[in-house]
Amino acid sequence: MSSRKKILIVEDENIIAEEIRMNVKQFGYVALGAVNTAEKALITARQEKPDLVIMDIVLSGKMEGTQAAEIMYKEMNIPVIFLTAHADRQTIQKAVTSEPYGYIMKPYEVSELKAVMEIALYKHEQDKIRHHSTEMYSRLTADLGDIIFKISIPDRKIEFINPACKKLTGYDQKAFYDTPDLLCKLLHPDMKKYYEEEWQKIVSGKAPPYYEYKIIDSSGNPRWFHQTNVITWGDKGQPVALQGIITDITQCYNTLVDTRKKEEDLRNIVSSIKEGILIVDDSGILSFINQAAIAMLKLPEQDAVGRNLSEFSHLQRFVEICDSRSETSATTSSEFTLGKGKERRKYITLTHIPMSENGQFRGFIAILHDITEKRSDKIKLRMSYLKSRKLYHDTVKGLIAAIEIRDPYTAQHQRRVAKLAEAIALEMNLPEQQIEKLYTASQLHDIGKLNVPSDILAKGRKLLKAELDLIKLHPQTGYEILNTIAFPEPIADIVLQHHELMNGSGYPRGLKKGEILPEARILCVADVTEAMINHRPYRPQMDIKSALEEIDRNKGILYDADTVDACLKLFQEKGFSF
Repeated sequence: MSSRKKILIVEDENIIAEEIRMNVKQFGYVALGAVNTAEKALITARQEKPDLVIMDIVLSGKMEGTQAAEIMYKEMNIPVIFLTAHADRQTIQKAVTSEPYGYIMKPYEVSELKAVMEIALYKHEQDKIRHHSTEMYSRLTADLGDIIFKISIPDRKIEFINPACKKLTGYDQKAFYDTPDLLCKLLHPDMKKYYEEEWQKIVSGKAPPYYEYKIIDSSGNPRWFHQTNVITWGDKGQPVALQGIITDITQCYNTLVDTRKKEEDLRNIVSSIKEGILIVDDSGILSFINQAAIAMLKLPEQDAVGRNLSEFSHLQRFVEICDSRSETSATTSSEFTLGKGKERRKYITLTHIPMSENGQFRGFIAILHDITEKRSDKIKLRMSYLKSRKLYHDTVKGLIAAIEIRDPYTAQHQRRVAKLAEAIALEMNLPEQQIEKLYTASQLHDIGKLNVPSDILAKGRKLLKAELDLIKLHPQTGYEILNTIAFPEPIADIVLQHHELMNGSGYPRGLKKGEILPEARILCVADVTEAMINHRPYRPQMDIKSALEEIDRNKGILYDADTVDACLKLFQEKGFSF
């Protein structure tokens, strides 16, 4: 098959048509012959599929050459060169609308004809390459959830945008192509000045790598976008286009706002509980203290935060105890007294929980219990039991609050796991006391992560082995924390065993089947299920169906079969939700 380009000639003057045909053959192309009407030209073009058409604008017949040229280009992707002796404004305007690849004025020079043909063929070939690249790019980005875009500089015309624009803004690709600067028109009024300032930086070639802004979508709902930016530069070193990715961060933004509100609410809760709570940095500077601790330690209400504990002479014993614990990563419990001379002495228990980052001591959380009344009065057995129970619950609240202040995500995870574990235990008809201890253990099962650096917990990538090994210490650390506070058995053991698996592949002790407490088996399934269906910094969340299939697939291998059956029943039959 010949690889030479095929040329169709459309000219109603036979002498000129023949002259062009001879020239075309002389140039080395295949001349398909000449037709004298636009109608015949369309029939021949559909049959022969020429690589180029040379067409007179004014032809005999009902259809003009410009009409045929427009059909050939838009429906058959065949480039057209116009041949005409007419140079009036109306003829030129008609020709422009059909997007020709060149013009030749009669009478023409042979060299001119050859040059215009070569340029037209080359330009069309380049257009096909660009069109193919655009189609490939469109197919690659069609299913992405983020908007991929290309905007011309400085006129802000959309040169490319993928279908995700419909999902994120409510407007389809056509709307963006047809409406100049549509994205700017969607901006929330509060964002217009900021966005314009950022755009001027882009026009000057100093594009910020990213920025965030709020729009109003087609339904009138506010959405927050994160936009990354890459500039395309022209031949003269000027910015000619902006390319980038727009991600909908509305959910993340709302979560952040909610988290800040919850943090404030939690501070208010911690401030109001009866147990004293302090957070102290590695320099001894007090960064948080609640009202109970202020009253207990007799500190000034207004300016205690931000001061070094050593400034308060009456806390010398408390400071000595805390300093002695700074070299250890273990949670410890001790007692100290306040008050000298004729002052009534206070007896206080101190739970010291160290905080570390990259293996370095970064401060501690102190939980204080005023046990003066316990020491000085004889309390009846029933009252003692009730107070111990309250102390136990308040301690749980204090520990949960301490976790939430440092790592709100872990605290939320613990609450959700506790809810699911309790529901599973009820489904399995466990005794009330056993369920209560399981619920408490579930609320605190990740307390050992207080000893894990926060930057590791928040990493958005797969953890290194050393980092993973450090995290795997949290069941043992949690066990030690709860043991020092003397929680009822077997709460500490449940926390210790909540990552043990039925086939012995778990940690920290590699226990198997009957060696694992029933409560720990339930906590394990609840923990794994909640973790899979919720987002982690280093991986996306699963849907509930996939998570349940995963635990069902490993029933009797990694997870206790009865527990898995109860969990599946809760979700699939009883509509459990967090």
